[in-house]
Amino acid sequence: MQLSVRTDTIGTTVVLRVAGAADIASAPALGVQAAELIRRSDCDIVIDLRDTTFLDSTGLSVLLNINRRATRAGLGSAVICPPGPARTPMRIARLEETLRVYDSETDALRCVEDLRRRRS
Repeated sequence: MQLSVRTDTIGTTVVLRVAGAADIASAPALGVQAAELIRRSDCDIVIDLRDTTFLDSTGLSVLLNINRRATRAGLGSAVICPPGPARTPMRIARLEETLRVYDSETDALRCVEDLRRRRS
């Protein structure tokens, strides 16, 4: 299954809803899309991986780069990813805290809201 990304805006947060396999062939496109959003927006960013069926090291690298770019731009970022095939590589690599990974959309949105309040 190819990777598809749908964009939603919830308040001051852009949610990138990712479906399919985030692998060496497809994950870089997610990084490009997220980088463009970060460059032209002042919205926080949440990556929704609930419909992601596979995540490899390239996908992890893309998520780390999104996190780094958002931080450098003064924006918050978080990831929605309940336990499953996309969460396992993050857990093994011990990146859940770094990437601010949450099981639910509510918790991820609350995280970026808290980050925004701290910046104000």
